[in-house]
Amino acid sequence: MTDFELASDSSFLNPNFKMAHLVTAMEVPQHHISYCLSHYINKSLHQLKLESRMQWAAEALLDPKFNANTIDAIGNMAGYQSKSAFYKAFKEHHGRHHRSTSKIINNLLYSTYSSLP
Repeated sequence: MTDFELASDSSFLNPNFKMAHLVTAMEVPQHHISYCLSHYINKSLHQLKLESRMQWAAEALLDPKFNANTIDAIGNMAGYQSKSAFYKAFKEHHGRHHRSTSKIINNLLYSTYSSLP
């Protein structure tokens, strides 16, 4: 399963998503998957899952159908079981706390929607 396939499959949004899910879905031994992840993709499953979830969350924050949702709710939909787990992952991925990013998100949303006719 490539980055693209993981990103296009929402199984990574499952809070309990683990290597066993890949082993079952791909019918490949775990050590083969681990080897491919580390030697060909140069990422661990944790990194791949984090990137996929953060990408999904970023897209959801910009998607009008999620406007009624809080950042915490989007974190929950992205597969994090608590807001602290989401915020920790957010900081790990983006290198900054979510609060400092909320201004960036608001500016991005404003510039996106203000440029519409």
